[in-house]
Amino acid sequence: ARAAAGLAAPAAALAALFVAAATWRADRAGSRLAELRAVAASAPGALVSEDPLVPLLAGASPVIEDPWMLRLASERDPALARPLLDALRARRPAAVVLFEDLSSPAADVWYGHGGNFGPLLVSEIRRGYRLERRIGRYYVYVPAREASPAVARPGGSGPAAAGRGLASGLPR
Repeated sequence: ARAAAGLAAPAAALAALFVAAATWRADRAGSRLAELRAVAASAPGALVSEDPLVPLLAGASPVIEDPWMLRLASERDPALARPLLDALRARRPAAVVLFEDLSSPAADVWYGHGGNFGPLLVSEIRRGYRLERRIGRYYVYVPAREASPAVARPGGSGPAAAGRGLASGLPR
């Protein structure tokens, strides 16, 4: 009985190692980092992402570092969101990466007045972009159609030129 008891602890430790190894492999395959890499690799060009790690892994600077703070700040000063809004209207971002499917009821809660981006920017994404693919927890949207000439404002003058900072990482 003592010999069996002496073997129980090493057997349990060995079993725990096998479980840990299997869990590590499963977690590694489905990890957020793997999802981020897949999203970054699938991006067709300049992108706006709710998660600033996506553009970083794609080798670019994030256009938005904190979409929640952008919403808060632009509620006080709507001009802060204007460069990004103009870029979305002109379809300059080749992709928009979000945490929620915009056709889901959860998106209304997530992006509503208390969430990321705020209703105005999300409304423009809904209007001008379509869901291309889902990769893990990320939803990748691409332009639904070309921007109309009346909406697109080529660089140089007007309100878009005054607030270039936010969307400066996007092609013009």
